[in-house]
Amino acid sequence: AHVEFECDAGQPFGLLVDGGHRGLLSPRAGRAHCTAAELAVAVRNGVKITKFHHGVIYPSKTDAAGQPVQTRLFEPCIREGRRRRDQFPKGSAKEQLMKLLLNSLYGRTAMGLKDKRVFDTRSGQSMALPQSAITNEVVAAHATGIVRATLMEILSNLPPGKRALSVTTDGFICNC
Repeated sequence: AHVEFECDAGQPFGLLVDGGHRGLLSPRAGRAHCTAAELAVAVRNGVKITKFHHGVIYPSKTDAAGQPVQTRLFEPCIREGRRRRDQFPKGSAKEQLMKLLLNSLYGRTAMGLKDKRVFDTRSGQSMALPQSAITNEVVAAHATGIVRATLMEILSNLPPGKRALSVTTDGFICNC
């Protein structure tokens, strides 16, 4: 969804938004593109959605009776990758390779969605990064939205008088 929002007086931050090279930002009011998970956490924690500019709802997968079916898109691949990774000593080259392959799965869903140039070793030229066979903006947005929603939930529940000093999708630094 593309929304406008503002915070209640007691809410220390609003939605987490992409600040480009500045990382994640948490303005007290403004516009943001966000997922359902982010909206749910934000509203539950006092953020007011003042305007919906645009939104898209992707229907859940259902069974023959029309009941929602939980879909874990990458679970088989992740499970197999974890099994293989656990066969190697921690920190070994093969274990690190498996870790890199597993972590790259999400990246491939977002590959080519933003204009990015890369060096092509075959031609010796800089070229636009193409989409991968599994590039999918919905899957990529869902994955990053869940991470931001989780961070918002954690930040909303810091003890009184404590605050986050730096927040990224990889973790955060706080004074507690």
